[in-house]
Amino acid sequence: MSSSETFIDNYRLWVEDDVLCLRASGPMTSAIVDWLVVTVPDLLSRHAHYYILADLIDAGAISPELRRRIVEFTAAHPPRAIAFFHVGLIAKGVNALLLGALNLFSKRKQLWLQCNTEGEARAWLNEQRPGRHHSAAHS
Repeated sequence: MSSSETFIDNYRLWVEDDVLCLRASGPMTSAIVDWLVVTVPDLLSRHAHYYILADLIDAGAISPELRRRIVEFTAAHPPRAIAFFHVGLIAKGVNALLLGALNLFSKRKQLWLQCNTEGEARAWLNEQRPGRHHSAAHS
């Protein structure tokens, strides 16, 4: 685990090299988005690309205002790929809305996959790295 592990509004957030990791617990809040807005440019100052690994086992709602903020920020600072795991029914719907909006707003297809386990998610993210075999994005 990274020494930069942070807990904000029941979310666990940390960075592992070029991977932004989170474990959702409850609704997304503006403080969590604020952390992302600070952390991603820092990641990009050290790495050409960054990836997102998200455990959504206890994910809650995201308000339309925060969805818009995440989409606008992520379109300006796109991750190379996003892998979700432990995705429940609510999170699947939120992901479809969020990533659909991101694809429209950024005019590029975001690579993402919803996995059953963390191991599957990490393996898929590793496949998305430059010079590796690229598999198709799934929804």
